Amino acid sequence: MAGTVLSLVSAYGGQAVLPRINEGDPREGLKQALAGSMLIAGALLFGALRRDASDAPPRLEFPPARVSQPAFVWHGRWTVAWLAVAIVLAVVATRHFAVHGESPAVVGSWLISILALLVSQLRAVRFKWQRVAPPQHLYVMALAAVLVIALCTRVYKLTTLPYDVDVDFALVGLQTRALVTAPQVQHIFAYGWAQIPILGYLPPWVTMELFGTGLAGLNASGVIEGLLIIVGVYLLGRDLFHVRVGLIAAALLTVSYAHLVASRQPTYIDPVFFLVFAIYFLLVGLCEGRGWALVTSGILTTLCLEMYYSGRIIVFIIGGILLCLLFFHRPWLGRRWWAVLLWALAVLITLGPMLVVFIRDIDGFLVRTRAVFILNPAILKHEQILYQRESLSAVLLEQARHTALMFHYYIDTGTQFSFRRPFLDPLTAPLFALGIGYALFCWRRFGYALTLSWTIIGALIGGFLTADPPNWGRLMILLPPTALLAAVALNRLYELAHRSVERLGSRAALIVPAVLILFLLAVGVRNWNTYVELKGRYVSWHTSIPRYLAEQPPSARAYLVSADVSCHDPEFEFLAPGRLVANLPLDQIDGGDIVPVGSPTLLVVPADGGVREHVQRLRQHFPGQSAETHIGNGPNDVSFYVFRLP
Repeated sequence: MAGTVLSLVSAYGGQAVLPRINEGDPREGLKQALAGSMLIAGALLFGALRRDASDAPPRLEFPPARVSQPAFVWHGRWTVAWLAVAIVLAVVATRHFAVHGESPAVVGSWLISILALLVSQLRAVRFKWQRVAPPQHLYVMALAAVLVIALCTRVYKLTTLPYDVDVDFALVGLQTRALVTAPQVQHIFAYGWAQIPILGYLPPWVTMELFGTGLAGLNASGVIEGLLIIVGVYLLGRDLFHVRVGLIAAALLTVSYAHLVASRQPTYIDPVFFLVFAIYFLLVGLCEGRGWALVTSGILTTLCLEMYYSGRIIVFIIGGILLCLLFFHRPWLGRRWWAVLLWALAVLITLGPMLVVFIRDIDGFLVRTRAVFILNPAILKHEQILYQRESLSAVLLEQARHTALMFHYYIDTGTQFSFRRPFLDPLTAPLFALGIGYALFCWRRFGYALTLSWTIIGALIGGFLTADPPNWGRLMILLPPTALLAAVALNRLYELAHRSVERLGSRAALIVPAVLILFLLAVGVRNWNTYVELKGRYVSWHTSIPRYLAEQPPSARAYLVSADVSCHDPEFEFLAPGRLVANLPLDQIDGGDIVPVGSPTLLVVPADGGVREHVQRLRQHFPGQSAETHIGNGPNDVSFYVFRLP
């Protein structure tokens, strides 16, 4: 008990030191070293003291090879026949695409090949409805309550919180809107915006079909995927560790501000959903010999590869799983060779014609990776200027420091979320560190090895090896393992406290779950307030102008009085399509060549470089018209002006 308390004091003490550091302070490095040492010491002490080898092996722990394995008749007539149909159709679709390009026949053959792949496993599916017995039903009820809270906090003011819309989300919206409104002219085996495959826009494509082509339909994809990720992390925690770990991890994701900010917007959370369930079903298939799970995992793995770039980490994570089995469970893997083959076959069939696109345009597939890779000469030069370091070793040292402390200290550097906080809140971050310490002492257990490697690979590829870490757009794939590791630590503390309190009687034992719930509620309230504070106020005029125009009568049309900003910028096109007619240069105003195009006609002057000159000349030209002043992010900050012409 004393050692555990000391580990907690050390971890939370290290976290408390970090906010008192100011970048540029000559003692910054010393303070970071002190805080890091305290976090590491607390984590190692916690892991050394709390290791408990008597835990019963969870469902997805790989047992010795001598343990009997579920039968799987992979060579049955039904399975072989339908697999043959799937392979033939996939080959035909891919070859026809390579020779003649995309056509309805190609798309149809590819879709039927995936359907045949799923049908091949139908006879092996056995549905067994079992009554959930106490105390398991309590966990199911608690998960339902967690999901209700998550849903409420994700849909609240979904289209106006955050009020600002980053250009990347507007571009995603425009790409997806085109797929919804004109699917007949779109090719699905091709790259879309930012060299993301068209199928990478599948989640918002579906929700825009259901909920409209505006912000509600766009952001609904993040809400739905966010809820499903919580379920997936619960399943991983339950079957890799313990049902209580799964529930705590689900709750931690629900109250996480990083998950909150990602699940209220699209795109960057897409690969997380596919990654979580691809890994879960792969483990179910390998451990229990479930062909349907392996096929499902293969399909989800392919879709994960075609989402936002961070989804490509799945190759390294699944590769790590197979290497782990090869080194530590080789007899088991040898008996399950068919499972790996079936999974790989599902991946190739689902890729289908898109494999031709990747091979023909490998540069397009790797363009973003090369653009942000730390050893790219342009990126290296940028980092040298940013860190004020000359040598490569010094730059890499700074990269390592920013990556290691991104969970505790360094804030999001990306423009998409612009969330000026570390990846984990100060109450959860020390638990994550303690979870790492515990996992290090239990690394031979598969669940701990998986979450550790997932965290290390994600931080290495998405942080250390890329420009300007930590960029949250590349790091959302770390949401599941960080929640699981923090839940492992919190669960161990729960068990210790429960054993200590239960001696006082059954009623006293209720104190521990009550304290746990209060802790999670406190974290949730704190993080929600942080989110509203950071994302509920700021708005750029790129967003405030189209939001204003979208509220005007349908007959209203507007000119943008600016030579530097185009009226066809993505934010304008997505949030207020068709409302801005054209740019109106000042010389055209001076010449009197203004043609009203609607009733009323609006002249919108954004707060860019020449705003004062623009407003003064418009007032001279229209002496009877007053300018509407629209305030920005403060009482003295003007976002834009509007002249309303008769």
